[in-house]
Amino acid sequence: MPWQLSVVIHLVLSTGFALLYRNFAKNNKGRALLTMAVMYLLTITPIGFIWASAQGGVSFAFAPSMWGFLVLGGVLFAVGNVLAFVANTHVDAAQFSIITNTRTVTTIAVSSVLLHELLTPLQGVGVALIIVAALWFALGRRTEKTKKLSWYSLIAVLSAVLMGIGISNEKYLLDNMSFSTYLVVGWGFQTLAMVIIAGRQWKHIRAFLQENRLVQVIALGLLRTFAGLALVWTLARSGNSSLVASIISYKTALVVVLAYFVLRERQDAMRKLLGAGVATAGILLLL
Repeated sequence: MPWQLSVVIHLVLSTGFALLYRNFAKNNKGRALLTMAVMYLLTITPIGFIWASAQGGVSFAFAPSMWGFLVLGGVLFAVGNVLAFVANTHVDAAQFSIITNTRTVTTIAVSSVLLHELLTPLQGVGVALIIVAALWFALGRRTEKTKKLSWYSLIAVLSAVLMGIGISNEKYLLDNMSFSTYLVVGWGFQTLAMVIIAGRQWKHIRAFLQENRLVQVIALGLLRTFAGLALVWTLARSGNSSLVASIISYKTALVVVLAYFVLRERQDAMRKLLGAGVATAGILLLL
């Protein structure tokens, strides 16, 4: 499958996940760590193993230094996902999606150092526009009523930064090991990190499963897993992680529009549309 098709699949699945994840996060504020751990254990890890088995298994014929990057990737994605869950409980879907464009900027910056992917001056302008759009929403209207909200927006920015570093790290790992090996070992470290981070919330697992959340978690996990699978395939088959990160940022426009109609999140609509427009202009310059 060509990477251009896989990145489109990622956009579709990740947009659906973003919209459904928003409502789930709002209704399960006290179960962020446990939710992510269960999601990893029941969907992400098993599918990684199934794929690898179908493709001939795992090879450990990679440099010992890669183990450090595998552990780093596990921590980055696990912590980034937890922060995203927390931010989603207070930041609406459209705003959160626009803020996550910070991930693109971070990926480009880290990839320029780690993978030697350089930007043109025009692409530099695009990065600046994306930063402006992210700050526009992260800071919001600084009134007493919205100060608390702005802190959750900044948590969303931190989540995006960690994810951006994670994508660059993921591309580096995929350049140094087989696709199947990364799905098992790389995703395995992400699962391990999430299980450890969940910590004391595991004592609530029985109540969690008895409250009819399991089907929702599995559905969200499947969307996230196949969106992630499409992204990993895209990174493995494309030659530039910065370009990939820029393309997947188009999810912003999709989420803004769909959140307006589907989730009825119509507060401050002009501000959202302006932010989406600026971010999209930046992305176009990056391509």
